Amino acid sequence: MLFRMRHHHHKRWHKPALFTALAVAIVALAAYAYHHLREREAQREQYTIYSAYMTQGLLHNAHDYGSGNCELSILNHTVARRASLTADALSNISAQLRHELDLNSLHPRTLDPAFELPNPYKLISLQDSDYIDPDMGINEEERKIGCGGFVTFTRIAFDRSLTTALFYTEHLHCGLCGGGKFVVMQKKDGHWGVVKEFRTWSS
Repeated sequence: MLFRMRHHHHKRWHKPALFTALAVAIVALAAYAYHHLREREAQREQYTIYSAYMTQGLLHNAHDYGSGNCELSILNHTVARRASLTADALSNISAQLRHELDLNSLHPRTLDPAFELPNPYKLISLQDSDYIDPDMGINEEERKIGCGGFVTFTRIAFDRSLTTALFYTEHLHCGLCGGGKFVVMQKKDGHWGVVKEFRTWSS
């Protein structure tokens, strides 16, 4: 009888612990599934955002992007740029977006040729020599740049609804000309558009 009482007491104490463990596991799985789905959706959106941003420049900014059917050169991986370094300029941007951009800067990603642009483009590496013509009388980096210029991007930080995006980009359109800026874009009626830009340098 004593053994039965002890055994019953043992089982009574372990049922709540079992239920708690199951609840924690379910919550963890749900959080993982949500994060995974959100990450996949963000990956799909990033090329749409980059493309929308560059298309605006190619169609409406001939000074920087050139006129006609100029080819654009894009660095084949994202670069690091921390939003916290320019916190004053971005003070009216949500802390969540700035924090995510800082975290993203720690993990650069390779870019695929998945941009949809009205002009031709090429992905290049800073070490790539395929575009260097030794007979041209300009420096090595200029030889790699198409007439549309050379663009670099950070990874994109999203708000929780994936309708606001923050990233940093630099555009070099000749050996001595270019600029860098943070860009905020929003998705309205299924289309991404620029709503704010914060220039950090220009020459």
